[in-house]
Amino acid sequence: MSLIQPVLSSALKDNNSLKMGVLTGVLRIGGASLFSSFNNLKVYDVMSENYNEYFGFTESETKELISSYGLELTSDVKNYYDGYNFSGISIYNPWSILNYANRRVLEPYWLSTGSNKLIKDLLSKVEDKTVIENLIKGEAIVFLYDKSITYESFTDTEDLNNLLNLLLVSGYVTFDKEVSDELVKLTYFKVPNKEVKEDFIRIVESISYKNRLVTNFKYRYFLMAFINGDKVFIEKFINDILPSMSYYDTYESFYHGYSLGLFSLFLSNDNFIVRSNREAGSGRYDIMIEKIDRSVGIIIEFKVCEEESDMELSAKEAIKQMKEKEYYKELVLDKVSNIMEYVIVFSKKKVIVR
Repeated sequence: MSLIQPVLSSALKDNNSLKMGVLTGVLRIGGASLFSSFNNLKVYDVMSENYNEYFGFTESETKELISSYGLELTSDVKNYYDGYNFSGISIYNPWSILNYANRRVLEPYWLSTGSNKLIKDLLSKVEDKTVIENLIKGEAIVFLYDKSITYESFTDTEDLNNLLNLLLVSGYVTFDKEVSDELVKLTYFKVPNKEVKEDFIRIVESISYKNRLVTNFKYRYFLMAFINGDKVFIEKFINDILPSMSYYDTYESFYHGYSLGLFSLFLSNDNFIVRSNREAGSGRYDIMIEKIDRSVGIIIEFKVCEEESDMELSAKEAIKQMKEKEYYKELVLDKVSNIMEYVIVFSKKKVIVR
């Protein structure tokens, strides 16, 4: 602060040769600190109408740019790099488009532009991961946009709204739509494109089991085990990674959020639909995974026990509950040909799968 403040003051305020200066960045700095000597500072952010077309490349600019490289603006390019909505204007990520034009390969370039440590740290402290799950699934979420948010605001790690505003200004979510009536106005936000979604999933995966030493192949086999009915492998896999978890994080909402990372490959795969905490039959299941072609449907019920000696009994009660509540009826109505049901019981750092 002692270095930056006099530099900015000399360059912007006390510079008689300067008519106007422009500062760009992600987060605001508290006005009382770094910019205390400025009295005519104007701030335009991702929700402002002014200069909204300059936050990235418009569609016409993108089309002209990549055509000069002999490329076409296909739907795949659009799905990967478009999707930002700045006051009604559709904007492409400029860094990613430039890299795509140069390398001619569709892949995520944006995630290499900076550290996401702050976002990882804040996401790891969120107890209810439902909002994160909904974003990865492509659903829009509602939160209160706060234009006064500054970097200092993120010292309050308990405030979910602060985190969601950070996701907005850092590009992980973008404005979707606004719904209002006489009583309330709701603002919806969503993940803008495939590139950002892939980075989001990497963050969630690293949070959920960041200390484990499991190969990518073994992780994918773990997910396939649910389709193949390999309960032995599922149980061993989870037992192998549970030691990385805090002993005291043994409440059911934690295990549900922890499992979000485990099933992130299903969430990110367009061939599967993942639902959680939805009504089905005469009850409410924990997780349901359905393949788009309706060849496979998976129902998962989580239970938590204080004592390991109670785990088998809890599993039997959960199996009985699933049958009595008829969670499978939703899949039957969808004409799913193969329905798999699992009960996963946690007790501190041990798990059984039935």
